[in-house]
Amino acid sequence: MKRFNDLSYRNKLLITNLIIVFAVVLAITTIMTLTASRQTVTSNTASLNLMTEQALLNFITKEETIRQHLYATGVNTGSARQMALMRTLDSDSNAYRQARQDLIVSLSKMVDTAALYDSVSVRLDNGECVSNASNSTVLQKQIEALLMDERYAANQYGASTWVRTQSNDLFLLRDVYVTGPLRHVGRIGAHIKEDVMVSLGQYSQTLHYTLLFFGSKGNLITIAGDNADSPQWDNLTLDSFSGDRLKTENESYSACIHKKSGWVAVGLLPMKVLNRVQISILESSILVALMGIAMGLLISTTVSARLSRQIHRLVSSTNKVSAGDLDAIIPVESQDDIGILTSHFNRMTIKIKELLDKVVQEETNKRQAEHQNLEYEYRFLQWQINPHFIYNALETVNALAKLDGNDELCDMIVLLSSYFRQNAETMRKRFVTVQQEFKSLMQYVEIYRHIYGDTLSALFEFSQEAGQAMVPTMIIQPLLENALIHGANVIEQTCIQTIAEVEGDVLLLRIKDNGAGMTDETIAKLLGAVQDRPQTHEERTSLGVRNVMERLQLIYGDFASLSITSQPGVGTCVEMRLPLSFTDWK
Repeated sequence: MKRFNDLSYRNKLLITNLIIVFAVVLAITTIMTLTASRQTVTSNTASLNLMTEQALLNFITKEETIRQHLYATGVNTGSARQMALMRTLDSDSNAYRQARQDLIVSLSKMVDTAALYDSVSVRLDNGECVSNASNSTVLQKQIEALLMDERYAANQYGASTWVRTQSNDLFLLRDVYVTGPLRHVGRIGAHIKEDVMVSLGQYSQTLHYTLLFFGSKGNLITIAGDNADSPQWDNLTLDSFSGDRLKTENESYSACIHKKSGWVAVGLLPMKVLNRVQISILESSILVALMGIAMGLLISTTVSARLSRQIHRLVSSTNKVSAGDLDAIIPVESQDDIGILTSHFNRMTIKIKELLDKVVQEETNKRQAEHQNLEYEYRFLQWQINPHFIYNALETVNALAKLDGNDELCDMIVLLSSYFRQNAETMRKRFVTVQQEFKSLMQYVEIYRHIYGDTLSALFEFSQEAGQAMVPTMIIQPLLENALIHGANVIEQTCIQTIAEVEGDVLLLRIKDNGAGMTDETIAKLLGAVQDRPQTHEERTSLGVRNVMERLQLIYGDFASLSITSQPGVGTCVEMRLPLSFTDWK
């Protein structure tokens, strides 16, 4: 079994199919052979039975015809009267000799064209025998011998006696009577013509049937058919049969026995004929079986080659995929199980490739985000170089402004110093709460308010839950800066709204202004530029929509989105949708 399991799929499939084909063909052939043999035996037995029955009827009819013809011609020709006359005459007288000659003529007239016998002899009560021919022949001598035989010499009182000799000649013996008054005058014997009683014709030639006819005493009367002259029938009697079988010294037979009117007909069919027919059927069945096996082998080889070809492709493609080649796509040739498996394998390969590409992309984004964070940290470290110098300088300017009495300049310097200190603190972190981000934005707006005056107003709104949500540091500031720049320079009264709210598991951030607005074409170009991703160092470091979109993509991937809606002369709304998280996003 282990050796079988180690075979290739094609060989296992081929062996399995051959075993199935061989078993099916063997079973069908066996059933057909047994059925055909049984039907052949049944058919031959039925034919033998029908032929035997019909032959017996014909035998009885012809036997009756012979007896009646023999009696009628004996009366019509005066043979019986001549025999009675000769009983009264002296055997040495001329009258006796004339009567004997007349009897010969009468006997010759009895063998006419309608007679089924060809020779007739009579035995007078005085023991003299007379034949239908003046010259003695072999048949006439046989008849005279039978008439003189003590076994057949006794008066049978009208009954007929059928005798078969060793030469297979058939004779009919019976008593001769005259009327007025009725008295016995002798016995008559007739030789029956050959094949008169029964003829098997083609049955004897093809199936080698043999018919045996027995008298009422069980003695064999005549034989017709194959081997009729064989000596194996000489001592045969009805007692020799055992059921429907007869076994002789030379052969075995299947027997069929019919009885009617004291006659018994036995039909014999040689077992070798049946065996020969069965062997012929078996040979034909074996030939058909071999043809079936050959056809099955051809079909099995073709089917197994086709199936194994698909399996081989699957194995080859699996090896390629395991080696890293994810472009291995197998053509689907059918919709069977292997075809479905091939389709699933192709889809699985495509899915693995997509997932691998996604993992690679996410890993790339992660590395880019880490690289950008390093750049931010590097810039922050650069910005932190000698921070005390900047703070001291601002304090000095603030002191000079106070001495000069310029309160507005003092307020501006205080705001700048506070903003720088706040950014220096938050820049150390990747994520801050919305509340902390909004606090920094408020300081940023206050600085711009000192620049543009009362024409600029800003509103910041967030729910309690949204205020605790975490967002990337400085993610809103570039968008707010764009709103401040593009809004305050265009209209006299600029109003900017920054709103944070929670929708399910999404943090929604909106920056709205009532500035000049943008056309759809401008928005499409802006978003398209973001999708193209900047290539130069200046573009990557710019503070704008491009920077924000890039950071969102690097940090959140497809979980974050940014959209812009705008109407010229009405204003612009930038909407960010981020995953809701109360800890740093990983």
